[in-house]
Amino acid sequence: MVTNDWRALLPYTTSRRLRVDVWQLGLTYKVLQLAILIFVGVDIFNRNAWAHSEVPAGRINSYGESTDRFKDTVLLDDNEVNYCSSPESIRSDHDYVFSETYTYVNPPCRVLDPEEVVTKSIGAVTFTTSIIESLEFGWSCDPTDDSTQQVHADEMTTRCDDINGTKHEALGQIIKQCKCTTRETYYVKGVEHMGVVFEHGYSTTGKAGDLKGSSAVKGFGLSTKIGPNTFKGGDRIIMSLEEIIALNSQEHTLDSINTDVSKDSRANNDALPFFRVTGMKLKVDIEYENLHDGGRAGLTNKDVDAEVTVSAMGGWAGQGAQVFYIRAPILNESGARTYEKMVRYRQGVEVVFVPAGTVYWFDYQHFITVFMGAYLFLAVAVAIMDFVAFNVLPNGVSQVLYAKRAERVSKVRSTAALASASASASASASASASASANPCTCPNSNPSPSPSPGPNFNPSPNFNPSSNFHPSPNFHPSPSPDPS
Repeated sequence: MVTNDWRALLPYTTSRRLRVDVWQLGLTYKVLQLAILIFVGVDIFNRNAWAHSEVPAGRINSYGESTDRFKDTVLLDDNEVNYCSSPESIRSDHDYVFSETYTYVNPPCRVLDPEEVVTKSIGAVTFTTSIIESLEFGWSCDPTDDSTQQVHADEMTTRCDDINGTKHEALGQIIKQCKCTTRETYYVKGVEHMGVVFEHGYSTTGKAGDLKGSSAVKGFGLSTKIGPNTFKGGDRIIMSLEEIIALNSQEHTLDSINTDVSKDSRANNDALPFFRVTGMKLKVDIEYENLHDGGRAGLTNKDVDAEVTVSAMGGWAGQGAQVFYIRAPILNESGARTYEKMVRYRQGVEVVFVPAGTVYWFDYQHFITVFMGAYLFLAVAVAIMDFVAFNVLPNGVSQVLYAKRAERVSKVRSTAALASASASASASASASASASANPCTCPNSNPSPSPSPGPNFNPSPNFNPSSNFHPSPNFHPSPSPDPS
């Protein structure tokens, strides 16, 4: 019914339950339900999704230290180390210029103490591989009549010339500052053989069993697998930097080319630096798990182990500038500074430890939630069968079923239908009542036979059956049928 009533623009839609008695559809529907249940059940158990899972909170303590091989390497001559340039052995392939300030051309090697090489931070440790070291001192070059100041300025100039430094003068109207700078680039000798030491621990929430453990404590059962090596709880975990780098899936080494940085800044030079120049970032994932053999989760398995995986990233990495003041700055009346400092700009290998992995524990609330969610997948079978039943069945069956599926109902239509049904019911009731009051006496009916006179029946003495019989003048008896 079409109406311009504004109420027609505000319909309410609800579902209608329809039973379709087509056995082929019913069989297909049950098969689909069974297939969905099997698929969802297998997927839940293969992914251990039935159990509550949690990434443990981790803590890391890492640092670097000297090793016997590191000590042996620093005692070698530079020409015996394949990346060190020396007058006897120039490494021409170690030739890269990032800018005028940052140049890495045939760097020699220098021996540094472990404390100078290693920088510790929260959850990470950095090993310096290359350094641009600058020595800078400054003084006032104010042309005054102060003889003492002039003598000092002459001494600073002579010293700058002796060390082949670069002199800079800033002669402003007020501040007249002079400074001398020398710069040297070098590799840290034997850094790849330094030891990487770390210990780690984990903890979970109460929903995951309130588990905890430490690699440094015996009895926790926390073993750590690193490549081919397995360290049991209480064992000291130490590997060389070279061994840690070798575990990265990208197969980067300190002596491989870093293709993730810009090329040489000099004209007609496409050289790229080594990772020993640029440094690299190593992401060390400590993956905790408490799965049984075969990768299956248990109800309450407290045996947690860890496995280390390493990935390497390109680009530049390192701690950057480190400043040492040999002589603290002193300002004169004009504002010029007298000072002496050393700056080390460091690139190196950043080893960043990241707690990862998953610990599983049975939790009944999670279990119920998962299987209630799995039950909802059965709606897929309903959607498929609805499409088939109402769109695909031949011989007009789908059209008939579709007409039964949806019906538009309004207050006006419902009232009219109810009135029509009430009128029909009233008419039917009236007809039934009339038939009860006036039973039918049809000529073709067979009346019940009269009862026979009993043995004590005495007719009246005045009774004459023929005396009261007067045939109608229009009566003409029909002739008897011919028996033949």
